[in-house]
Amino acid sequence: MTLIIGIDPGINGGYAVWDTKGGVIAAYKMSDTYSDLVMSISSMKGNVESEKSIAYMEQLSTFMGRRAQHNALLFKSYGAWEMLCAALQIPLRLVPPKTWQEGVKVLSRPPKLIKTMSDSEQSAWYRQKKKAHKVLAARLFPHIKVTDYIADALLIAEYGRLKEAGKVF
Repeated sequence: MTLIIGIDPGINGGYAVWDTKGGVIAAYKMSDTYSDLVMSISSMKGNVESEKSIAYMEQLSTFMGRRAQHNALLFKSYGAWEMLCAALQIPLRLVPPKTWQEGVKVLSRPPKLIKTMSDSEQSAWYRQKKKAHKVLAARLFPHIKVTDYIADALLIAEYGRLKEAGKVF
């Protein structure tokens, strides 16, 4: 059995833990403190009899137009996850958004070049995309109250499950 962790490292992200024998164990909004995060992941890892653990995290890049403060917080969270996985000896696989979104067959690309969209068009497209992710996550995991915070983490964990099973490349 494998413990798969899906990580959406965004400021409003979350993480989901999947046990390949029993399904999703838990999904959480990103913790406010690193110590809470460490305790949560290490206790799940210790409480589940898994042969191995692996984490899949959305790969980040800087985004033009975002404030420097936003990027700094985003990469701080990203680095914290890298350190946590290293400390707990959990292999970490970085997955570009397009890859995991195509793997779980969810809306990933804007209808036209995002650079040509107005700010309001970009916002509307982003809300539509997030809604589609939440709807799919709720359909895949009906026993979990899916929120905006955990929807992508659940889908990244699902991508990890499919990848580990050899069903996506």
